[in-house]
Amino acid sequence: MSDASPFLMTQLRRDHRRIGRVLQLLDAQIDALDSAGVDGIVLRDIVEYLAGYPEAVHHRLEDELFDRLVNSGLKPSEWALVSRNMSEHSEIYVRTQKLAEDIDLILRDVVLPVERLREDLLAYSDLQHGHMNREEQQLFPMALRLLTDETWRELETQARDMSDPMFDGTVERFNDLFELVLAATPE
Repeated sequence: MSDASPFLMTQLRRDHRRIGRVLQLLDAQIDALDSAGVDGIVLRDIVEYLAGYPEAVHHRLEDELFDRLVNSGLKPSEWALVSRNMSEHSEIYVRTQKLAEDIDLILRDVVLPVERLREDLLAYSDLQHGHMNREEQQLFPMALRLLTDETWRELETQARDMSDPMFDGTVERFNDLFELVLAATPE
């Protein structure tokens, strides 16, 4: 692999920074559960965003990357790490759907115990943060070390036209959430 970081790696790391900012806003919402109550609209927007771009685009690209990594002659411990990470993508998807259901109940004025919501939100946030940290600290460096320039070029053809609907301003639906993210997590 050449010394330059491939475009796809730059894109995935940028996505992590952006997702991290959304998770910071989620963490602030968790902290405010007792004092300010639940802002179901903000939670809905956060979860809707996280169920969209990260699930549909970001994780799909990572899965392609990690599929290639699995076939690059990994040691058993490396294979286990990649396998765990890919399993977490499925777990994140399931937890995202569960949060969407919880928030839908809140928005329909169904009483949901605050402790249950807090536990679900904290578990989700912890999973996401740990997942991204492992990718950044262990999996991405492994990919940079093991994948060939040709493999990177193949993967990058899939990533050239990806657009984050909130941070790239392509979906007006997320304008209010974007303003909250900017206010809560200045760069």
